[in-house]
Amino acid sequence: HFPFLLTWVLAQKTSSFILVSVLFEVCSHNYNTETGVLTSPNYPNNYPVQTECIYTITVGINRQIVLHFTNFTLEGNLRCTEDYIEIRDGGYETSPYLGKYCGTGLPPVIISHGNKLWIKFVSDIFGTRKGFSLDQVLFANGMAICEF
Repeated sequence: HFPFLLTWVLAQKTSSFILVSVLFEVCSHNYNTETGVLTSPNYPNNYPVQTECIYTITVGINRQIVLHFTNFTLEGNLRCTEDYIEIRDGGYETSPYLGKYCGTGLPPVIISHGNKLWIKFVSDIFGTRKGFSLDQVLFANGMAICEF
């Protein structure tokens, strides 16, 4: 994890400036293993506010990835605009959208179409919760390597 400082400068009619600083926690993880556990920052303790984490999973060619959430407790509303996890079918933010999840209901089992998944976890400036834990399993030749 490494923090970065995001700063905005706002001009007023008096030609004076107001400096507003907001500190965001940013993290990035790349996984190349066939099985593993992914968690939100600080899990099983509460995740921090103002956090964005990117998880990229890559397995061998002609393989797929299965995500199975075992715990899921995020802040949530109907549109998932507070704290959420977003999943895309590929290795990039522009890859096809698979879903956006928040709240306390376990997301469904997710199976990639290819050998990469891109996952983004975001928390806002307000409340915090326990977060999530998920099992990542290799899917090969129509069969999962491990059972849930």
